[in-house]
Amino acid sequence: MIRFRLIAAFSIAPLLMCLAASQAQAQIPDTFENLQVLPENISKQELMQIMRKFAGDLGVRCSHCHEGPDNLQGMDFATDEKPAKKVARSMMKMVDAINDKHLAGVETGRELRVEVTCQTCHSGLNVPRTIDGLIADRLKSDGIESARALYRDLREQHFGSAAYDFSSKPLNTLAERVARGGQVDEGLALIDLNIEFHPEDGYTRILQGGILMSAGKRDQAIAAFEKALEIDPENGWARQQLERIRGAGEK
Repeated sequence: MIRFRLIAAFSIAPLLMCLAASQAQAQIPDTFENLQVLPENISKQELMQIMRKFAGDLGVRCSHCHEGPDNLQGMDFATDEKPAKKVARSMMKMVDAINDKHLAGVETGRELRVEVTCQTCHSGLNVPRTIDGLIADRLKSDGIESARALYRDLREQHFGSAAYDFSSKPLNTLAERVARGGQVDEGLALIDLNIEFHPEDGYTRILQGGILMSAGKRDQAIAAFEKALEIDPENGWARQQLERIRGAGEK
């Protein structure tokens, strides 16, 4: 049976964050129709708490799933007109299965049991996508400059939230994959973008040096490895690569 832990499910979110306002609460019925996952006898207060959680975790409002305006005036909560409501039910069932059937059987040796929630994947986003996935799609469809612009826009909008990982890792991973796929210039452009926001990340410079070396740009590769050592003088890998490149040049 679906338990009230679904307050934290992966739904595509009914209702909205404004449910706390008394005017909005007045528009919510005291009894509910067409409940297929949540208990039919759930109280109004319990349902509102669940819906607030969904809305906050996905960054949506009630009209995302329900037919009607965001002020709830005349909203038809019972109808299944919107596909998002059907998706929400599927996600709720999926979360229950993950927590009750799969995670429950994992022996971790820890007393604390970890469960997945809406927040686990969505982090305030309606559609949970990784930053490197979004940039990769934009690179494929519109080219490197558009991809770089998208990254800057997303960073400006979401930096400081949990929505996307703006550490150096996602762009480094994408840059390496793109370069290995033959798009060396695009890979280097992504590295340059990463350096713009993470100038003191030594691994980014090491990756830059490797891509440059594979492209036959020896002098630039040397400069990248030298910068990596300047950032982290104890980095043995950067030192080793630098010695290898210089040694090959002396032969």
